[in-house]
Amino acid sequence: MGIVTNNFPDSDVIREQLLRILTSFEFRNSQVLSKFLHFIVEEALAGRSNEIKEYTIGVKALGRTTEFNPQVDAAVRIHAGRLRRMLHEYYNNKGRNDPLFIDIPKGSYVPSFELRNQKTQIPANEEEVPVIESNDSETKKTKLHKATVAVFPFHNLGADNSKNYFIEGIGEQLCTDLARFQHLSTISYYSISEFAKENKSIPQIQKIFELDYIITGSIRFLDGVVQLNVQLILAKTETLLWTKTYLRHFNQENLYSLQDDIIEHILNEIADYDGIITKNIVQTQPSRDKNEYGIYETVYLYYNFIGQHDFESFRLLKAALEHAAIIDSQNSLIWALLAKLSLYNYIATATPSSENLERGKAYAEKALLLDHYCQHSYQAIALSHLLSGRKEECAEAVERCIELNNKSLYMTGLAGFITICIGKYARGLQLLLKVFNQNPVLPWYCNLGFALYYYSDGRFEQAKDWIQRAGKPQTPLVFVVRLAILTESSDDTEIKKDLKEFSPGILDDPDSFLKQFILDEELRERLLSSIKLAGLANKNS
Repeated sequence: MGIVTNNFPDSDVIREQLLRILTSFEFRNSQVLSKFLHFIVEEALAGRSNEIKEYTIGVKALGRTTEFNPQVDAAVRIHAGRLRRMLHEYYNNKGRNDPLFIDIPKGSYVPSFELRNQKTQIPANEEEVPVIESNDSETKKTKLHKATVAVFPFHNLGADNSKNYFIEGIGEQLCTDLARFQHLSTISYYSISEFAKENKSIPQIQKIFELDYIITGSIRFLDGVVQLNVQLILAKTETLLWTKTYLRHFNQENLYSLQDDIIEHILNEIADYDGIITKNIVQTQPSRDKNEYGIYETVYLYYNFIGQHDFESFRLLKAALEHAAIIDSQNSLIWALLAKLSLYNYIATATPSSENLERGKAYAEKALLLDHYCQHSYQAIALSHLLSGRKEECAEAVERCIELNNKSLYMTGLAGFITICIGKYARGLQLLLKVFNQNPVLPWYCNLGFALYYYSDGRFEQAKDWIQRAGKPQTPLVFVVRLAILTESSDDTEIKKDLKEFSPGILDDPDSFLKQFILDEELRERLLSSIKLAGLANKNS
């Protein structure tokens, strides 16, 4: 099946239209569909239309392994349907006056190209997308706007050009991994590279792509050492927000593992859910237009709330997320955050409400139904399975969550804690150590996870050290585990102080309480025994 029409445009016109589509708002928010479209168009222009098959798209565009089996994995067919719908939406809105129409006819993955003066009507796809009137387009844009990030090519500051592949790879891989963070919109590295070759200035590129943040830097190789300087720039003002220098010894065998290690550090500092971008957005909120990020303003507020957990922040955030869900009822990320907020409220309450648990489950399932690639949905599902006592389903959801973005330490840390709770200690420790090795300052649930691990192994002094790092009890679960560990450590003074400051009704029935969080029976019985000893000692004193 060919791509020639009665009035076939030349390749430059096609590539110009492709770039126009890939830099549109719709496609900037979908790295997967952008790669899909870019791949099939370039293959067609290269005269390899006969190679545009389900298998080659899966492996070369979607990143599947060479063992990819289209008969078993329907990913290409699913994304093809999404791509057709998104193209149709694009041409119904921003692209309605574009000179060239790019289509993917049903029954094939080979694109067709047709000049618009030969086309009087846009064909309907399998699902009609209603035309959005121009006066509503800005509302829609605001509603969907995330913080937009671009990775500019890194510069080689040395005389040795033999490792330019490594320098180019840093930028490309950094861009690919950034796209896994759902709260960010990442511009295609290919698109930015093309503009950079034209020596366009930062203000010019910022205006074209409506950039918020830019990541760039330089690399120098000298005497077995690689020096990488990386910068995070506020695009509108070209202000330097963050910079760091990485020095690593290298050889030909460790270059790629070294690249992965540096990228992981950069992402932890900049892009993770408590990273510099989120903090910058939250801290500058009073000086910004409150509608700059639309509903995603609530997403950044959610990440900020994770470190606070006070009632007033919870109340305001809940109202904001519920309002966002009304504005954009098809947004899986909003529903997933609502799910986690309900589940966190369940965990943080001395007498948990089943209503919060059921609401959390319902929201998580809705989020997953809307988007099977939403990482937060799987995290919420894992939490709901943990609280419902479904050990194996919980483990499956945890692994799927990590698979979708293994560079997020926030996700990895919570996954490690949950994995410890279901009794998979080796895997849980592995995940927690990964977080600790990147950033020794851990959130309370990671410290609690380490404490539970060492307690289960009978190493009570190490367990005590980790539970002390968790700080004063922020949740009933922290209080209960801390009480058990202090009992094993014979720290009567601290036990009496904790019982006086924090004595919820859970001590009346600690067994029922623990069953909601600790699914390993042996660990639960040991904790229960210690808690009862603490309660008995308190009564006798």
